[in-house]
Amino acid sequence: MPIACTLGSEAHRDRRERWLRLTRQALDEKRLTPRGVQLRLRPLGGVEEEARALVALERGCCSFARWSVERHGATVTIDISASGEGVKALHALFDDA
Repeated sequence: MPIACTLGSEAHRDRRERWLRLTRQALDEKRLTPRGVQLRLRPLGGVEEEARALVALERGCCSFARWSVERHGATVTIDISASGEGVKALHALFDDA
């Protein structure tokens, strides 16, 4: 599977802004993992819904990765994983999150 995002430049910029807003608002911890990235978010108002919406969108345009959202008590966790070169792409994608 190709390691690529299918979004155009404007849509990509808009999506990136949504991720940045979400992480600025609620990021508690970001971990680069051997297979990708894990984001732990505080479950403030609307955070879980936005996380789920973004992950659903990403599944459509960045299908080289596996995306999941889970709620564990007071934490919303987003796990994103891939293999091979996809891991490097994920690390770069969330470098400034």
